[in-house]
Amino acid sequence: MEVVEPLAVKQVPMKESEASNCETRDFEVVDILGNGLVTKKVIEKGLGQDSRPNYGDSAVISYKGWLEDGSLVEEAEHLAIVIGDGECIHAFDLALPLAELKELFELKTDSRFAYGDLGNIMSGFNSKASLHIWLYRRNEFQYALTCYTKAVEILMKKSEEPVTPSSESFPPCTPAQLLDLEIKLRNNVAATQLKLEAFAAAAKTCDIVLHLDPTNRKALYRKGQASSPIATLLLAFTGKL
Repeated sequence: MEVVEPLAVKQVPMKESEASNCETRDFEVVDILGNGLVTKKVIEKGLGQDSRPNYGDSAVISYKGWLEDGSLVEEAEHLAIVIGDGECIHAFDLALPLAELKELFELKTDSRFAYGDLGNIMSGFNSKASLHIWLYRRNEFQYALTCYTKAVEILMKKSEEPVTPSSESFPPCTPAQLLDLEIKLRNNVAATQLKLEAFAAAAKTCDIVLHLDPTNRKALYRKGQASSPIATLLLAFTGKL
């Protein structure tokens, strides 16, 4: 389990009555999932519920993360993320929509909503593609699938205008480059679905790729895997046929 606490909390002496009021008012613990795996405790209130962000909003956060034994494992200051885009640990994506602007809070999470049982915190990755590959190699297939699917959704958006202004400049992409990227992403989706034994979904994903490129070797191979007798037997056994 990882404990994520605010970067800095001011310690101010209080009278006994004030401390009592603070305990009942500010230190309420919220069980986000209802099973005790991800809990959030407010240390210092923010600017009110109307200031809470939504999924897809940009946010800037500062934090430190400790293990249960007190070991500091990660810290960041003024980290810019998009909530729900998989740019941070899953526990943050769950907790930030419940946090007010300028709020300080303590977040306790099970390892599966942080860096998994394997640990090995990834540092220095500079693109979402690196994150997808890292998740896949760690056997975090469900999270990898979420990232790949999100990437396809972003690529397929009809509007070419960014949702939020960006100071970065990107070179224009040709239709052929966009098609190549879509094929690669969908092939990765299919590979991840196979790892999750979602054979019917993987077969449909391969069909989409083969519609775009009828001779794509990876799609043909994975379509064969998804349609193999073993896959069919597993689907029948689970009652999904």
